[in-house]
Order: sequence, then structure tokens, then C-alpha cells
Amino acid sequence: MRRFVAGALTAGIVALNRIAIGGGGLITGLVGWALFMRYSVAALAIFGVAEQTVSPLNLVWLSLAVVGGVYAIYALRIAPSATETVLPTLREIVPVWLALMAATIVFIGSIIVHFERGQVLASTLNERESDLRAISTTRRWRSL
Repeated sequence: MRRFVAGALTAGIVALNRIAIGGGGLITGLVGWALFMRYSVAALAIFGVAEQTVSPLNLVWLSLAVVGGVYAIYALRIAPSATETVLPTLREIVPVWLALMAATIVFIGSIIVHFERGQVLASTLNERESDLRAISTTRRWRSL
């Protein structure tokens, strides 16, 4: 539940930022983030039900799904309405932008997964340590 709230809050902040920036990329930016949130929530639901851990390969698939959705928006909405002077620039920029978007999703996702695993390991270690202390304290009292 915490992840859903964090994701929704982040999407809201990004949406407000895109609205404040304005310009021609407003709709595409908002739809791109909506797609990202949709795919992320779906992936989180799938992994939560299956009780799997998120691996870098899963992050790659997520990033490819997001990039595919954003490219579809570009191909169906932006490219047909672009003027002949802007289209060559878009053809040069969009592939690089999509590759960087995919790499960013995988990179930031890997960092988040790393810290979450560290928190899980630390809490498990604390729990096992308290169990060991309880056992050793019980044995000490029995020996007296």
C-alpha cells in the first residue's frame, strides 16, 4: 500500500511540474507519466500476488513497456502534426530520449530495489538477533 501512495504522490508532483512548465509537451508528458504509473501498478500487483522480488530483468521489461507506450504517443499524436522543419529534429532526438528514459527507469528502479532489500535484510537480522537473545536468556535462567 505504501508503494501505491508513494507512486501516486510522485505522479501528482510530476503532473503539477509538467503543468507549471506548460508548452507543447504538456499532454505527452502527462500521458507518459500516466502510462508509467499504469504499468508500474500492474507490475507491482503481479509481483505482489506472486510474491516475487523485482529483478533488473523485470525493470527492463517495465522500461520497454513504458517506452513502447510513449513511442506510440509520439508516432500517433506528435509526428503526424509536426511541421517539416521540426520532424528531422524529432527523428534525431526521440530515439535518444527513449533510450535514456529506459535506462533511467532501470537505473532508478535498481537503486530503489537495492535499498528495499537492505531494509528487509536489516529487519530480518534484528528479528533473528532478538530471537537469539531470548533463547540465550531463557537458557541462562534454566541453568541457574
